[in-house]
Amino acid sequence: MTLGESVGSALLLGSPWEYDVPKCSEDVEGCEQVDEWTWVHTIRGHKIGRNTFATLNNHCHAPTCLSVAVYACPEKRHQEWTLETCNEENAKLICETKPIYGGTHHPDVSNSRFDEPGYIAIPQCVWGSSELYGLEEPPNLDGVPLLIVKKSNATEGHYGEMSGSQPWVIVTPDDDQKESSDNAADG
Repeated sequence: MTLGESVGSALLLGSPWEYDVPKCSEDVEGCEQVDEWTWVHTIRGHKIGRNTFATLNNHCHAPTCLSVAVYACPEKRHQEWTLETCNEENAKLICETKPIYGGTHHPDVSNSRFDEPGYIAIPQCVWGSSELYGLEEPPNLDGVPLLIVKKSNATEGHYGEMSGSQPWVIVTPDDDQKESSDNAADG
């Protein structure tokens, strides 16, 4: 396995790592009021996937981070299709991260050192052998259009927010490398 950043598989939103979350109001783009007191700011980005993912750590800063979701988009089927036409309704969710607050006895961290009051766990998505570990098989995202959706609490503005999804990937040699190693083995 290889750290995805080193082979172009990182999924970054922002400039390229950090961005500012605005204090939301009705006239701020990307903002939605979800109850009497809370505003959510959403940003979206697209990228063509690279490699097969083994894990994906959707890095974001607490406590403003509400979620980071990564979707695999339908492949281009006609000339009018663009990355921007990919959205949450026509794509498949492959990984969503929501912070887990310690001291809440959330089932993913209950009875662990991560269930301490004041602690926030940011879980990651993991793929692997379904037979050995009961996991979903690692998704091959090479050439697949991806949509990244980041939601932040924007009731107050926040500087230095991050949204960088950092995968560990399974790198397979390209056809030329594979062909030359096959020829050497046959020699």
